[in-house]
Amino acid sequence: MGARSGHVQSKVEPELKKSAEDILSQIGLSMSDALRIFLKQVVFQRGLPFDLRLPNHETIQAIEDVKMGENFQEFSTKEELFEEWDRSLGRLSEPAPIREH
Repeated sequence: MGARSGHVQSKVEPELKKSAEDILSQIGLSMSDALRIFLKQVVFQRGLPFDLRLPNHETIQAIEDVKMGENFQEFSTKEELFEEWDRSLGRLSEPAPIREH
């Protein structure tokens, strides 16, 4: 009969380990708990439980614009947002009012 548990060892930067342990302890998990959950999700999803993708140029630019407070619009309601989407897709003709922030 095999061992009841295996041993996993990984080298990580001390700051990364400490930061992760601090966050995990706030939600009541140990590092072992978190790694066990991660590995179960790898098996369940038959791959990593999240996407590993680099953002494209348009996404990077949009992120930078928001950080700089440029080229974005705020909406008071989801209806305003959807109306603007419809306008941008050519479904509506009049522009949505732009709120100053």
